[in-house]
Amino acid sequence: MSKHKEKRSKALRQRQKEVGQPAIIFSFDGTVMDTEQAIFASYRQMFSQFGNGRRFTVKEEEMVIGQPSVKMLEQFFPDADADTVIREYRLYQHYHLSDLIQPMPGIRDFLIWLKENGYPVAIISSRNRGSIINMLEHTGLMQYIDVIIASSAKEHEFSGSESLRMASRLLKKKVCIYIGHTPTHILNGHMVGTFTIAYNSNPKMLYRIIEAGPDFVTADYKEVRKLLKGQPLWLAYEIMDEQPAAPAAEEPSEPKAEPEEKPAEKPEEKPKEKPKKKAAKKPAEPEAVEEAPAKPEEKPKEKPKKKAAKKLTEPEAVEEAPAKPARRKRTAAKKPAKRPA
Repeated sequence: MSKHKEKRSKALRQRQKEVGQPAIIFSFDGTVMDTEQAIFASYRQMFSQFGNGRRFTVKEEEMVIGQPSVKMLEQFFPDADADTVIREYRLYQHYHLSDLIQPMPGIRDFLIWLKENGYPVAIISSRNRGSIINMLEHTGLMQYIDVIIASSAKEHEFSGSESLRMASRLLKKKVCIYIGHTPTHILNGHMVGTFTIAYNSNPKMLYRIIEAGPDFVTADYKEVRKLLKGQPLWLAYEIMDEQPAAPAAEEPSEPKAEPEEKPAEKPEEKPKEKPKKKAAKKPAEPEAVEEAPAKPEEKPKEKPKKKAAKKLTEPEAVEEAPAKPARRKRTAAKKPAKRPA
């Protein structure tokens, strides 16, 4: 067992040397920047302007967490002009809430540690790219980020899984650790093939995050640092790029060769055996006709033998029958002999 463990540890070390440091990919809102309260305040303002008396409820607060703002604003205000609502939403955040938005607790020290230890870092978000850069520069975190992948002008077209693949390609890393704060982030990480860490700062979201099945859950970036220093569990994960679709196009060439071999095997084994069975059944019918007369021939031969046996037994019975009267004659002869005496 000790030798087996030594081999495993050597294989892990070799694999770790080949992979190097894994890429660390963050979602932005609720993971790098504490934007939750600012987002809620912005939605409340939009409801007061375009909601016709409606209020932003707790249920709607849960709906907007981790969702693109464009998609949610179109859903909440279908009768209003979408471009106007989105512009007002962003302007309100920029001019009124820039001081309210601050980095998540412990993220600054964690990003510094990642930079010092050679971890490549990326951010993916459905938020507008300009908004992300402004917040990072405002808080002094821009220097620690290597890649930023944000939404296009149409935020509802943003795809978290595609952004993860793109970040992996840009960082030139196949082994990645994705840190998000919503169930959607965790599911996107599973879909692509990353090691997933759920950074949970909202107790209301904990049960939903656990249902998504992250590899690690924490509310403290010091715990994430300890995880990275410990056993390299992420080595078992490798991001799945879309380009494996190319081998899928080559696969038809292999199945073409298979059908050529399969038909060659099938006629030799199965199809040839089936016709033999059919041929055996067809001659079996005439043979049954020949056997039918053969049976009556055998029966008459056996019947006369039985009859002959009966005839032989009958005379034997006749011979035994006269034997009895012969004895009676002897007794009859004795009786008259006694009378003259």
